[in-house]
Amino acid sequence: MEIKVEDKTYVVKKPSQKEVNLAKRFSNVKFREYVQGGLMLRDELDTVLQDRGYWTQEKKDELKKITQKIEDNVVELGKKIAKEKKKELATETKYLRLAFTILNNQQNQVYKHTVESCVDDDYFDFLVSECILTESGERVYASFDEYQEKSTEKLAIKGANKLAEIIYGLDPMWQENLPENKILKEMDLLDENLNIKE
Repeated sequence: MEIKVEDKTYVVKKPSQKEVNLAKRFSNVKFREYVQGGLMLRDELDTVLQDRGYWTQEKKDELKKITQKIEDNVVELGKKIAKEKKKELATETKYLRLAFTILNNQQNQVYKHTVESCVDDDYFDFLVSECILTESGERVYASFDEYQEKSTEKLAIKGANKLAEIIYGLDPMWQENLPENKILKEMDLLDENLNIKE
């Protein structure tokens, strides 16, 4: 897939099996490094967070409850129901997703410092360093380290986003395509930023 950055065209390609295997081997090496370096595993961190009252079972249950309610609402929104009920459900679902995001971010803020999270990041970054090419098909980044040094530049960010779309099937329009946003937009209740109008 092509991307344009400052009037230059680049190609983000789907990783080959060979590149996937190399990324796995690379992330296995990083796993050992992180463990030996004293970084916590997710299960270890779970215990610490529970003990300190930061990420309690109550919060886990709340997150699960919100997730279930969102799923139930989406099913209901797919049925033929009265317009007013549909508006009410869509609005509730939008606020539930916001509550989910806040709670989930609280969890992810600490989990991003675990061995597993760092290894996942390295696996993906390795693939990005391999899969962003010039228009003529040459690698832009000579190595994982070079990509990491330049990971805040426009090309690196745009290339990583495009690769995430390719690998994980991420939809860049996912917010617009949420059932509640589609319904609220049809009712002219959302602004251009998908926020509920005052």
